[in-house]
Amino acid sequence: MVLARVCLLTGLASFSSALWAQTMYVSDVQFVAIRSAPNGSASVVERAIKSGEAMEILQKGDEFTKVRTHDGNEGWIQNYFLMDDPASRDRVDQLSSKVASLEQQRQSLQVNLDALQQERNTLKSSLDQAEQQRTSLSNKLSNLDSEVKAVDQWKSEKTVLTQQISTLQSDLSNTKEENQRLRKNENVSWFVTGAGAVLAGVILGVMLSMFKRRKKQSEWV
Repeated sequence: MVLARVCLLTGLASFSSALWAQTMYVSDVQFVAIRSAPNGSASVVERAIKSGEAMEILQKGDEFTKVRTHDGNEGWIQNYFLMDDPASRDRVDQLSSKVASLEQQRQSLQVNLDALQQERNTLKSSLDQAEQQRTSLSNKLSNLDSEVKAVDQWKSEKTVLTQQISTLQSDLSNTKEENQRLRKNENVSWFVTGAGAVLAGVILGVMLSMFKRRKKQSEWV
């Protein structure tokens, strides 16, 4: 029976501890002591609890609250010295720390922003240079196309000229052959003319000889 009561009391104490397990802060006073019992004359468990220190609430009463410090000490403290939020000084310090942290973040972000801005300017400059190179290459390509067309036209003209030269060479060869043929014909003509002249001379000589003979015969008669 006694064991059952002990278990029941232990369970109630555990339930009460779980029910009141929360965090509260020492109010804006210099130092506070926690005591072994919920009265101002009880022995001190821990002295010099600083203002703003957080403590775990174990059991809450009308005038005193049972707490546990961060060192693990348990005791009672007057409700007057407890508050739900951190002390004003601590909040100011926390806010100052947050402001300083935010300022550092802002400065870091500003540095990153400046770096990104510089990188953007560098990329823009590179892009402009690439665009200029593209325009230059496009112009060179256009000029190259014109040169290729000129070369193609020159090749076409060369082909025509080659054909014309071949035709002229063929005509020249034919002309040479014709000249040679004409020269041969001219030589034959001169030969025939000369032979005719010789033959005419022979005939004329024979006729003169016959004429002279007839004349002598006539004189003899």
